[in-house]
Amino acid sequence: MNGPPWPRTESEAKERAAASAPSCPRGGTRPALRRRVQEEAQQQRTRAIEDAQKARQRLFIIVPIAALLTLLTAAVLGWYVTRTVTGPLSVLTACAEALARGDFQHKVHLRGHNELAVLGNAFNYAAQQLHNLYEDLRRSERELRDVINTVPAHAWSALPDGEVDFVNQRWQQFTGLPAEDALRWNWEAVVHPDDQAKFVADWRAALNSGQPMETEVRVRRADGEYRCLLVRNVPLHDEHGKILRWYGISTDIDDRKRAEQEREQLRADLAHVNRVSMLGEQPDVDEALEVTMSVVRDGTRATEIIDRLRSLYKKSSPQRELVAVNEVVREMLALLRGEANRYAIVTRAELAPDLPKITADRVQLQQVFMNLMLNAIEAMKDTGGELTIKTELGQEGPLLISVSDTGVGLPDENADEIFNAFFTTKPEGSGMGLAISRSIVESHGGRLWATPSDGRGATFQFTLPQQRAAPA
Repeated sequence: MNGPPWPRTESEAKERAAASAPSCPRGGTRPALRRRVQEEAQQQRTRAIEDAQKARQRLFIIVPIAALLTLLTAAVLGWYVTRTVTGPLSVLTACAEALARGDFQHKVHLRGHNELAVLGNAFNYAAQQLHNLYEDLRRSERELRDVINTVPAHAWSALPDGEVDFVNQRWQQFTGLPAEDALRWNWEAVVHPDDQAKFVADWRAALNSGQPMETEVRVRRADGEYRCLLVRNVPLHDEHGKILRWYGISTDIDDRKRAEQEREQLRADLAHVNRVSMLGEQPDVDEALEVTMSVVRDGTRATEIIDRLRSLYKKSSPQRELVAVNEVVREMLALLRGEANRYAIVTRAELAPDLPKITADRVQLQQVFMNLMLNAIEAMKDTGGELTIKTELGQEGPLLISVSDTGVGLPDENADEIFNAFFTTKPEGSGMGLAISRSIVESHGGRLWATPSDGRGATFQFTLPQQRAAPA
């Protein structure tokens, strides 16, 4: 059929009925036919209305079902997107946050060969590389801190505003302050009250100007004694001249200061003696005599050393006598203490008690100790340090003497060449001191050698027999 399956309106039903009604002659049959047509039209209209209602009911059912199917499809798509995209991104985000906290143990585990899996593998590789770099950095930092804690000086670092963020162990041991007070410097607790104002002013001036600072200040040691320290602070700049950090060190110069004061006092005393002598007053004869005898002793000792050197060059016979080695060590320490104090070098003696006397040339032994001690002082003159002389009785009978320093150490190669004549690493050295020392020790039947010290520096050791063998 070309027309619609049912009439949509009542007029359409009537027209359709009229069109389908058979033609009949006019007469009595026409009203009956009309009624018939009307009944049929009414039936068709009723069926049409019923069909429309059924169609409307089907539409009400289909639309919710379609909407529900659409929601289910959207939910499935959302779950799929979450599983394939959002989930891995959340894992990557969590791992990145853990990496930012310094936790390198988190790994991204993504299956497949898509872009997110490739990104996860790249993240794991980058995290491993960062972990390796972090461990190398921590190891280097530990090594650097070990070096800073080992150097014979107090060291620290500060932020650009002057806030101290690191001090080495020597400073903490020197002051006896706990770590938290050491980081705050706690100046009021350790700096001498008479030096606080000047020290704070010097430090603030350096911070404001950005220039290095050098000053002297008395700081209380852990045992309660105030020691004079030479404090130096220098800034570290970037390529634009901006200060990144401050680095500082301090060295104990109290012994040197005391020696300078004593020397100045001696000069003042001598000047006073001269003045009162010129005025005819009675000077302190005992004090003047003691000073004069000290000068005479030093001059005599120097003359003896020169004479012995001359005899050594001329191959003259040494002057043997019974010598107490510890006594010679004490004499040379007293003679060179001023030179050591000049470069902030601490001298220490570890002398074995009841050492037997040996037959030796006293002045030549003094020359050996002087050469070795001056070499040690020269090795530490730029950094300061510690000079240690030790005597002990060896297991097989000879005396063992060692002179140790914390200086620059021995040459890397051919260390034994330092005992050759005219070999020197000093700009103004003659290269004869160690060669002469070895000759003197060997002429006494002993042996002289050098070894690197533990940590830094060098140790020179030599032996002296208790009973000298017959000369060759």
